[in-house]
Amino acid sequence: MRQLLDGYELELATSSAEAHELVRISFPGLLGFSFNPPERALLSSARVRLDEIYIATVRSSGHDIWLADDDRITILAPLVGTIQVSRRSETRVARPPELLVVGTGERRTSLSPNYLGILAKIPTDLFRQAMRTLTQSEQIGSVDGLGVVRHSALSHTLRRYLLLLLEELDQSNSLLTHAHARHSAKSFLIDLAAGHWAHGLKSSDSKVRDPGPNSLRSAERFIETNLSNPISIADIADATGISLRALQLMFQRYRRITPHGYLVEARLQKVRELLLNSLPGETVTSLTQAAGIAHSGRFAQSYVRRFGETPFATLSRAQRRR
Repeated sequence: MRQLLDGYELELATSSAEAHELVRISFPGLLGFSFNPPERALLSSARVRLDEIYIATVRSSGHDIWLADDDRITILAPLVGTIQVSRRSETRVARPPELLVVGTGERRTSLSPNYLGILAKIPTDLFRQAMRTLTQSEQIGSVDGLGVVRHSALSHTLRRYLLLLLEELDQSNSLLTHAHARHSAKSFLIDLAAGHWAHGLKSSDSKVRDPGPNSLRSAERFIETNLSNPISIADIADATGISLRALQLMFQRYRRITPHGYLVEARLQKVRELLLNSLPGETVTSLTQAAGIAHSGRFAQSYVRRFGETPFATLSRAQRRR
């Protein structure tokens, strides 16, 4: 750990135990953490406080985190790689130049390997105050959702401002050591985040047209023909020509499952088919990779829950029958 300014710290974790301590500082409501893949363990964070707010850069070899955050709004801006946040049946994925503004409550966050991004945390009372000013209403409602604005002027502005703050805070003679400048910087950041959130609410409140069965079949074909590739939910929406929200609603209406759940099930079925029809010399690893499975440990757990046996047991039984 290295002190640069008041409240500005550098931290590094190269094991799960160290990562738990590092993450717990930022997320007191930590429920679970694991590196993904587990054999590569690297998590570093450089964070600085702007009074009640802190901003950090996060570099990770790839990890999954489960947490409950009840008193802060979180901004997640990937610079390299992708970040996925899931809450209940809702999932949002962001990649540069997108960003996420995440509300309170329990959630799971997955960072891709070699991830680099910015994280900012804003107390909910300050965020609500900014929302009341922005909407000119005392009735703000819940702030426990997920929001993403794709390629908008608002998201670009928020990303650029976070980068400018980090650059300024890295200077030995930073203006942000002065109380008035820090207050102004903090207020502007909160206003940008509140505007981003309000834009997301406006978009989600507007009626989303049901794309219908033709788009569903198009999405399913895209998934089936790209199982060997590391596709995301955003990739499926883009290939189908509909929004992420429309994609979610379409699968929930016609398949009673989320797009992510459908993708997982398709990969499970593909791997089982490959295992049952395996050739001599083929391994579980080679066959899971052929189905686009990058994290074999987590996949094996899903496979056992789905089929009641390990992938290796399926492979062994198939090989004995040859």
